[in-house]
Amino acid sequence: MASSSGAQAAELSRIGLPRLMFALLRQRFTGMVTLPQEQPHPARRTIWLRGGMPLFTDWQSPRDRLGQILVERKLITAARCGRALHERDPSERLGQVLVRKGWIDANDLGLALRLQCARKLVETFSLRKGRVRIIPHEDLSEVRRDLVAPVNVLELILAGVTAHYDEGRVFTEMGAAAQGPLRASSSLARYRAQFGFRASDDSVLSALTQGSRLPHLLRLPEPSPTRIAQLLYTLWACQMLRVGSAALRGWGAPTGSQPSLAKKIEPEELSPEAHAATFMAELGELEARIAVGAHPFDLLGVPLTASREEIRRAWRKTGAKFHPDALARQGFAHLRDRATDVFACLSEAHRTLTNPRLRERITAEIAAGHNRQRGRRTTPPANS
Repeated sequence: MASSSGAQAAELSRIGLPRLMFALLRQRFTGMVTLPQEQPHPARRTIWLRGGMPLFTDWQSPRDRLGQILVERKLITAARCGRALHERDPSERLGQVLVRKGWIDANDLGLALRLQCARKLVETFSLRKGRVRIIPHEDLSEVRRDLVAPVNVLELILAGVTAHYDEGRVFTEMGAAAQGPLRASSSLARYRAQFGFRASDDSVLSALTQGSRLPHLLRLPEPSPTRIAQLLYTLWACQMLRVGSAALRGWGAPTGSQPSLAKKIEPEELSPEAHAATFMAELGELEARIAVGAHPFDLLGVPLTASREEIRRAWRKTGAKFHPDALARQGFAHLRDRATDVFACLSEAHRTLTNPRLRERITAEIAAGHNRQRGRRTTPPANS
């Protein structure tokens, strides 16, 4: 993959940064994401990622200067920090001076830089709108030589949502997905420790493990309604919250139960709220996949070995659901613009996979990408 080929663009007003960051993690994306910053100085800022995990950002945050972090963590004194800033050469960074003088070691510097990166990234979650560019680049050493250890994406998403999402923002972005049945996926049990949840979050997480609804969650003695909304949004953004018909399958059974015990829910069995939640969740997941350049097999939800007939069946099912002309009878006419974009991408995926030459090329590209990813950290699967 060339450094500048395959660039994608996404609107934050549609996808939201938490969902975008998780989609990049699932795609094991390596490259750069650029996004707008208005304060303190308007500019395009960049996040560098390897394997879907952030390594560095040039986002400006006066509260998160390296010297302040080192002093806060009692790794150096304020006096030594000031002296290093005064004595450094124009070409030197503060950390380099401190290591050269022996006032901190390289390991402490690396930990401080990682914390600085994470704190800056939390501030990016304040963005509500603006265009994001996603630019693949295989060799980040060509563009950055000061990359640090990767930031835990799941912990970052929860921290960003906690810092910048209130109830209004959560339910605006989730829409109908928050109003139907809700149930945590089995992935939550495997990755729960990576989020860094509070002890007071346990009651909500336990209720979601069995299956619940928003009114029931709001009657719990703790946490607060704002925190409940933040937890729902975080799990939803990380595709660990089943909603609508997906939540009703195996309702009340522990997560991880045998799939054969799950009841198949037909559309006509769903309440209007559950139907709307299902549609919004599926639309949102497709938008996230499209934003990060998911391959045609992923968009249609078929394996690389899918037969021509399996591809056609998947296309007929998804195409019929998201066809712009079918929205009105489903009660989703207000989503026409979003569905039109998704339908166009689904159509292109179908066209690609039913063309033997194009399918062969895509399959080869996917195989090459998987080979490059061998040995890298496993990332959470979606809705497992």
